[in-house]
Amino acid sequence: MQADSRVLVPITYGFSVRYLLPTGVLSGLAQVCHPVIALGWDDPELRALLEHRGFEVLQLPLAELSHEYRMFRRKQSILHDRRLNSPTTKIRRARQLSMMHSPRDRAVSQLRSALDAVAVSLPRAAERLALGEPEQLVRGTNLQVFEEFLKTLNLDAVLSITPYHDQDGLLLCAAQQLGLPSLTSVISFDNPTTRERMLVCSDQVLVWNQYNQNELVRSYPQLEDERVSVIGAPQFDLHRKAELLLSRDEWCRALSLPEDRPIILYGAGPAHLVPGEASLIRLLDDAIEAGSFPQQPYLLVRRHPTEPAEAWSELSGELRHGHVVDPWAAGNSSFRGWPSQEDIIIQMSSLAHATVHINVCSSMTLDGAMFDRPQIGPTFVPGATRRENSRVADMYQQEHWQPITASGGLTTVGDAEALLTATAQALEHPEVGSEARQRMIQELLTFTDGQSSQRLVDAVAALPA
Repeated sequence: MQADSRVLVPITYGFSVRYLLPTGVLSGLAQVCHPVIALGWDDPELRALLEHRGFEVLQLPLAELSHEYRMFRRKQSILHDRRLNSPTTKIRRARQLSMMHSPRDRAVSQLRSALDAVAVSLPRAAERLALGEPEQLVRGTNLQVFEEFLKTLNLDAVLSITPYHDQDGLLLCAAQQLGLPSLTSVISFDNPTTRERMLVCSDQVLVWNQYNQNELVRSYPQLEDERVSVIGAPQFDLHRKAELLLSRDEWCRALSLPEDRPIILYGAGPAHLVPGEASLIRLLDDAIEAGSFPQQPYLLVRRHPTEPAEAWSELSGELRHGHVVDPWAAGNSSFRGWPSQEDIIIQMSSLAHATVHINVCSSMTLDGAMFDRPQIGPTFVPGATRRENSRVADMYQQEHWQPITASGGLTTVGDAEALLTATAQALEHPEVGSEARQRMIQELLTFTDGQSSQRLVDAVAALPA
C-alpha cells in the first residue's frame, strides 16, 4: 500500500465510531494511505467531526434486498450454520422465537425453517445454491449501485469492520467483482458465531483470538488459515490510554457519586435479552439498605446504549443507594449512536474506579477485567418465569462465552443469595481472582499491550498496492 492509496472505510454502525476514532485507527491509517470514509446513514454531526479532522467523507448507498433474495439467503444461512456447528445457533434461534409474541408467528417461522432445512438437504442443493448466488445478487439486490459507487472513487482497497451488515456485504461483494482487494477486521468476538453468514470473505480477515480464527475457518470452506490473522481487539487499546482516565475524585464529581463509598458498576443489557433486569438492581439496592454489604456501597447503573433513557428513568428515581447514567448521548438513534471523547473518558473511568462490576453476559466483563475488577454474572432475573430465566442462563452457554467461563475470571451466580454473597466477598476482597481475570483477557483478547490498532493499520499497509 502506498501513502496516496485510497482505502474506503464504511461506517455503518454507531459502535464503529468508537472502534475507529478514539483508538487511533483512522489517524494511523492516514499515515499509510488515504482513508475515504463512507457513512452508512445521514449524520451531519459525525460528518462534520470527520471532516474537521481532515478526512474525506462520502455517503454510502443504502442496501436494498428483495423478499425473494432474503428467502434465498435464509437457505444459505442454514448451510452456513451446519458448517459452523455451534451451540450458539440453537440458543439464538430459541431467543428469536421467544421474541415473537404471536403463537401464529412462531408457528409460521418454525414451519418455514423446517421447509428450508428440507430444501437444502436435497441432493446437490448446496451446489445449486452456490452456483445461483451471483444471479440472485443481481436480481434481488442493488449490488450494481454499489459497483457504480466504487467505480467513481478511484479506490485501491476496502476495509470493513462490520461485514455482516447489508451495506458492508454488498460493498465487499462489489469490490470483489471489480477486483479491488479488501480487508475485514471483525469488530466483536461474538460475531463469527452470532451473526449471519458473511456475503464475501475478504482477502485478509482479522480477528480477536484463536477461537474466532477457528470459527471462521471451519464455517467458510473457501477461507484458508493463512487469510485469517489474530490481532487482538483495537477497541480495548482504549483501556491502556492513561489520558482517558479521570482521577477517582474527578470521576465521582462528574457522575455525582459519593466519594466515601465503594461503587458497584452495574452494566445493564438490552431488554430483549434480559427482560425485567431492573429487578436485579432493586435486589442489590434492598441489600444495601439492609446493611448486607461492607462499607455500604453505591450503585452506578449504566444503561445499555440501545435502550431509551425513558425506560430507566423510573428505576433511577426509585433507587435509595444508586442512580442510572446514560452510556453516551451522541448520535441520532440507538443503532447509530456513537460516543464523544467525554463519553469515553467517563466510561473508562467508571471501569477503572468501580470496585465491583456486575452484568448479565455482557462484553463489559472483559472491559472490567482489563482494570482487574471483580466480575459477577447473574444467570437469573428475580421474578422472571422459568422459561425466561432459562433463556438468560443459556446465554452463558454460547460458544464465544465458553472461554470466559472456563477461565474462572467471572463469578456466575444463579440465585439471589449467591449474588449477594459474591458481591459482599468481592467488595471485601477485590484482589481475589486477579490471576483468573488476567488469564481471561489473555485468552479472549490475545494482546493487551494497547497496540492492536497499530496491528490493524499494519495489515492495511501490507495490502498489495
